[in-house]
Amino acid sequence: MPKYIYRKTATAILTAGTGFHTVFQVDYGDHDHVFSDIQKWYQRKVDHVLLGDVDLGSASANGSSSGAHARPNIQESVNDERTKR
Repeated sequence: MPKYIYRKTATAILTAGTGFHTVFQVDYGDHDHVFSDIQKWYQRKVDHVLLGDVDLGSASANGSSSGAHARPNIQESVNDERTKR
């Protein structure tokens, strides 16, 4: 195969990876932006895949169930930690 095929394939893979990272992973701050909705959707999907149907908000320290928040939002937790600094 010609060498340019490998370069074009590598360029396409790197471009797709950069686009994915830009849309789904980059933290643009606390304000809403053009990727806010899709990032929230993606984060919910990742949480569901990683945590499954675990209900983390149902048991508190004293054993009572609150049920107010079924699953913590990891992105909100990260943003809260950043604002505390």
